[in-house]
Amino acid sequence: AASSPRRVSTTSTSTTTKPPRSSSSSIQRTDAADNVKTTPIALLNPYQNRWTLKARLTAKGDVTEWTNARGSGQLCKLTLTDQAGDEIEAVMFKDAVRKWHPQLREGAVYFVSGGRIKLANKAFSSTNCNYEITLDTNARISLAPDDASIGSTKYQFVRRIVDLKGVMENEAVDVVGVLKRYDDVREVQSQKLSKALQCRELTLVDEDAVEIRVTFWGEGARKEPAPIGSVYALKGVKVGDFGGKSLSVNRSTRTAVHASADDPADEQLMDGRAAELRTWWTQGGGETASTTTMAGADGASGGAKAQLTPEQQRAAFYAGGAAAANGRTSAQMVAARSSCAALKENPNLGRGVKPDYVTLKATLTHFKTDRLWYEACPTCQKKVNENPDGTYSCEKCAQTFDECERRYVLNAVVVDDTNSAWVAFFNETAVVVFGGKTADELAAMRDENEALFDDWIEACKHTPFLLRCRLKHETWNEVSRLKTNAVSVATVDHKLEAAALLDAIAALG
Repeated sequence: AASSPRRVSTTSTSTTTKPPRSSSSSIQRTDAADNVKTTPIALLNPYQNRWTLKARLTAKGDVTEWTNARGSGQLCKLTLTDQAGDEIEAVMFKDAVRKWHPQLREGAVYFVSGGRIKLANKAFSSTNCNYEITLDTNARISLAPDDASIGSTKYQFVRRIVDLKGVMENEAVDVVGVLKRYDDVREVQSQKLSKALQCRELTLVDEDAVEIRVTFWGEGARKEPAPIGSVYALKGVKVGDFGGKSLSVNRSTRTAVHASADDPADEQLMDGRAAELRTWWTQGGGETASTTTMAGADGASGGAKAQLTPEQQRAAFYAGGAAAANGRTSAQMVAARSSCAALKENPNLGRGVKPDYVTLKATLTHFKTDRLWYEACPTCQKKVNENPDGTYSCEKCAQTFDECERRYVLNAVVVDDTNSAWVAFFNETAVVVFGGKTADELAAMRDENEALFDDWIEACKHTPFLLRCRLKHETWNEVSRLKTNAVSVATVDHKLEAAALLDAIAALG
């Protein structure tokens, strides 16, 4: 999700002397004596006609080819960083690529104006800015004197790889880890592009012995990885949620590699994380035989599925947790919460190609207890059939088991101060609802002491929770209904909640 612009003084940004319009042949230089007045990235919006950025070109993407129903051409993406450390992406197409790309130098400082500002497509953006700039051949770009106050790439790392469990699919994050292993290049068939793509998977691990798969594509896949034990820092890498958490590098992702203790590259920008991870790796971390993977049971890496502690689950809903990687304060995260009424009043929710995600603070008031779980295969987690002799058969695995694994499937009513809504909770999220008890444990309680079971169920009701929900319209028998599934759940931490509310009130001015 995009972060809200930070507060910046809105003093007039009019230009005393405009940077010169670039000629068609070369980028000109604007001297400091010209006293160009500039606009901070945080103040840019689509309604501005006159603005000038002074920014460092912190990333110059490769020229890539695109083809669609309307034709084909070239494009290139740039990342610009201003004095405040804010970033924005600029994109160039066709003639603009041919004009500007050969002249621009990564790391240099430029004055930029004359582009078109529009809402950023978050599916293809690696920055937290709400907007992006389209530069055509009529844009004005001039070389500015180098300015040490304008930094280079600034990382906002997810504190630990395990914190990625609290990050939603398709969000861009900054991640750092040690290269544990890598696969050979392989080809996959893209149905969307109708062509074969080359990819390579790398596995990164951190000092918690938690690993994550990272997929590189195209030229990035063909490039030989650094030696095992090198530290990789990825800025703007996309989070995937197919078969568990994974990461995917795209054309906007920036990759820095710290290959050895003598390699100074980006160590300062990594806030010392490269040295910390290298120390852990060389002092025995590299010999850790058993690691936890962020991939699920069907993930390629195998291993145990990563589980967050209740404290980590709660922190993920505030700026102290994984969401801090998105650059938002707790006050901004509270302000971004939705409501039960909004789920019913907004007819567009869940109707897009991709699902929508919202955060709610709501209380469970009702759920049916006659069917809280299903009997699942211990291997594939599909539904099993109970045999007359008390064993369980799985049609998918073609195996029979003495015991099954019960997994929650819970439909509950949640309410807030605006309305109510039905929300579906599946196994991991329902465990939180039922106070940490698994479905097997709750089933055993019901068999041994039904009165205690009833009391436990009642105690779980009327409890406030923080819910991250996935919304998607589904059609059944030609009737479309909004399905709301909880993908992350935590009990309310009243200390964190009170602090976030106070920050939200203070932010109102």
